[in-house]
Amino acid sequence: MVYGPPGTGKSCAMAALYRSYWHPIEQVIPHWLRLEEFISQVIRCRTTRDGRVEVINPSGGPSFFRSEAQMFWIACNSPVLFLDDVGIKPASDTGREIAHKLFSQRDKTQPTFISSNLSPEELCDCYDSRIVSRICTGKVIHLHGADRRLEQTEFAELF
Repeated sequence: MVYGPPGTGKSCAMAALYRSYWHPIEQVIPHWLRLEEFISQVIRCRTTRDGRVEVINPSGGPSFFRSEAQMFWIACNSPVLFLDDVGIKPASDTGREIAHKLFSQRDKTQPTFISSNLSPEELCDCYDSRIVSRICTGKVIHLHGADRRLEQTEFAELF
């Protein structure tokens, strides 16, 4: 897990790792998710008539439909999983249940990389200690620094 203020390069670092794991010939294709978006899609699956939700194709191709079971299977069985922007908003009871299910079912031998603006202590306010314990099982890195995106804009003095 890597955490720190916005603009310190967390997602950028994860994208570099993502590209380093991408080996289609060896059939190692990592999966990238935003946890809150995943939770939202699972909740929508539970409320649709056919139990599926439309997913926008990240590579620009046609969208497709997935069920809750398919989404969990992909996330839990991906050889490498990247979860970006964890804790963007507080999770509902259902959101905490879905996050707990994801982290409990994910094979511990498969790498999982997580980024968040929140410290592990702050994540406990979003989720609960069981989930945060699973999130922080491996190495936890705190990135410090100024927001590089703001430093590159003419509006930086407003912040």
